[in-house]
Amino acid sequence: MAAAAVTVPGGAGASGVIPCPLPATVEDAICAAQKMQPGGWKNAVLSQGVQHLKPGTALEAAAYTLVSYDTLGSRAINVPQTECRGISLKQLSQLVDFIRDHAHLWVETYSGSPNFEQPLELQTFNLYHTSHWVIKPATLRYRCSFVELVAKDAETQFPCWFVSHAWQEAVCRFVACLRQHAELRNAVGLAYWVCAYANNQHKLQECCAHDISWLWRFKVWIQSQIMVTKTSGS
Repeated sequence: MAAAAVTVPGGAGASGVIPCPLPATVEDAICAAQKMQPGGWKNAVLSQGVQHLKPGTALEAAAYTLVSYDTLGSRAINVPQTECRGISLKQLSQLVDFIRDHAHLWVETYSGSPNFEQPLELQTFNLYHTSHWVIKPATLRYRCSFVELVAKDAETQFPCWFVSHAWQEAVCRFVACLRQHAELRNAVGLAYWVCAYANNQHKLQECCAHDISWLWRFKVWIQSQIMVTKTSGS
């Protein structure tokens, strides 16, 4: 009998791969994984190559990867004002841990890269990779920003620092820079405003089309700005 091979991180047997008999859909793969590995599968995404599969998609006799994003956030907290969506070092550290556990299952998505469709690794996993493999799929169920997904309450997400940075920089290095800044400035418990996590990646056109005066208001009351440059200097 033909079957799809579904890789499930952290379980489903020694190999982490479960067979999903065909014909089957994305939902069938999730159900099969849940039987083998009970847990949070409410916010899960199945991918093949560089593509995230839509619900209802019929599977083929091919290799897939199924990832649950419930550990990042099981519900969305509404933070209506974009300028109020800061992210804490603790939340960023949890993101790095998530990337560390899953990066090897994902591949380079930029077709112009010499590493296109090759497995990724933590030390080179940048914000472009994070947007594709973590932020967008993790927030798709709620169509919210990443900050709203990981927030416990809106008030604690209020930012004190505005961060300008290069998307090409590895996320783990970016977080290490902010950790050092927090220690120097005694700001360990404070939140940082970072565009990729604050903006709703599913509604970027709306954000750009509407009044952006919030950005200027934001810069008036923000404590200061941080610029994180890429290691190569670009």
